[in-house]
Amino acid sequence: MWKTLLMSLLLVGCSAAPTIDYSATTNFADLNTYQFADSDSPASLDGERIEAAIATQMTLKGFTRVEEQGDVIVHYAIREERELQSYGTTIGFGYYSRGFGVGFSAPERLREIRYGNLVVDMVDVGSDKVIWQAVSNSRLTESMGPDKRNTFFNEQVAKMFAQYPPVQ
Repeated sequence: MWKTLLMSLLLVGCSAAPTIDYSATTNFADLNTYQFADSDSPASLDGERIEAAIATQMTLKGFTRVEEQGDVIVHYAIREERELQSYGTTIGFGYYSRGFGVGFSAPERLREIRYGNLVVDMVDVGSDKVIWQAVSNSRLTESMGPDKRNTFFNEQVAKMFAQYPPVQ
């Protein structure tokens, strides 16, 4: 039982909260309708998953989806990120009963890790300016299967909209 509780706490601690930014001059209480931005990219399975997750959260926040002239236009994208990760070289120190030791292992190798971060923007139709933005800090990887991807998008979008409307 303790192992399960400890593991759950570790997993919760590893899930990164999204980064939220917004326009301090916008009265978010006046926003009631939305539409999705026209996409330049072809239809995709992830696009459908993201739109479904956003539509669910927008409905929960009191928004109504319209086809034209909403109060806000919702944009979303998966921003591709890359990171170099080193592996291979290690240095170790130790103290033994009869002395001190140092160990070294080489060569150092680098590998590129690619992942995506979900970005959701709300653009005010009147001013054509971004008024709210959320960026997922959890990583979407290519190795995720359909069920895991669906869960990922639902969880990330729910976390993003948990902080909407912003406290001003």
